[in-house]
Amino acid sequence: MTTYEIAWGLDETEPTGQPVRQVQSAAELDAVLDEISATEQFMVTIYPVGGEPDGPSMQIGIGHPQRGFVLWLGSDPGYAVDLDNEPLGEDLTFDYGGEPTDYGPARTRVSSEQVRQAVREFVATGARPRFAAGKNE
Repeated sequence: MTTYEIAWGLDETEPTGQPVRQVQSAAELDAVLDEISATEQFMVTIYPVGGEPDGPSMQIGIGHPQRGFVLWLGSDPGYAVDLDNEPLGEDLTFDYGGEPTDYGPARTRVSSEQVRQAVREFVATGARPRFAAGKNE
């Protein structure tokens, strides 16, 4: 079973400069993401422990009640888009390693639930989520 690391925010007491948690299951993943998103909107990175530096990983935007983003990193990188979700009329701001970072309406055309589905699938399979395939910006 593959172990994944989840990194977010800023914590200068940590060696990486960010809080990092390890998960192996969807239940563990959901518990960590629930904890993170309860405080504010964060950009979260998910990657396999010991993976290749340019190997499969994801960045997600969580914490907003309706929207987020899914950025697939690895082969054929890109943002997932659900064309059924109309673009919001404003940027959403997510904490990216301690820096407030705006994500435009074209990048936040996924629901909060779709973000969770995509990251659960990545942790379960280690592969690009089907939701993120072929719908890139």
